Amino acid sequence: MPVREIDGFEVWSSASQAGDGAYWGEISTKPLDGSAGAKIFRIPTQRKLNSLREAQIVGADAVAALERVDTNGIPAPIIDPIRD
Repeated sequence: MPVREIDGFEVWSSASQAGDGAYWGEISTKPLDGSAGAKIFRIPTQRKLNSLREAQIVGADAVAALERVDTNGIPAPIIDPIRD
């Protein structure tokens, strides 16, 4: 997944899967200066994701929609890219 630089942070997306077949997209942030480790945020969705690929798309779309990262590494806004 592509990495963006926003407000002094590297920002990227990933996807995860639980053993029971649950999938979700994530956003990670890490300071460019290396002063802290990465922080991971799960992307909320209104419906169940059905595949790891779908979770990857949700993550990439959510990162593309980010406008800012605060000084604590919290990205905003974290949106649900698949709102029905």
